[in-house]
Amino acid sequence: MPIVRVDITGPRTAEYRSAVLRGVRVGVVNELGAPDERVTVRLTEGLAECMDAPSCRTDRFTVVDIMLYAGRTPETKAACAAAIRGNLEVDPQIPSSEVVVAFHDMDPIDLDV
Repeated sequence: MPIVRVDITGPRTAEYRSAVLRGVRVGVVNELGAPDERVTVRLTEGLAECMDAPSCRTDRFTVVDIMLYAGRTPETKAACAAAIRGNLEVDPQIPSSEVVVAFHDMDPIDLDV
């Protein structure tokens, strides 16, 4: 059931976007144990002038928001975040310090899916 939204600053190439989507999906499926067919990953690409981030951030700053049913342990979530950062560091070479992963535990009653 995880629903994932990834925010990046663009414009980016199709290859870059595909690598981000792939890296996030693999991390979620492998570390959260979610069946691939139940995972939704959305990529939102915004213009640089539509983001106001601290000067320590680069144009590769990436935010990954993961909504999922409550119940995963902190250790499982940490492993998922580490896997996503590692995947994105390899391809498309986003430094792990530029990837923020946030988890939002949801009660099934709060999601109409």
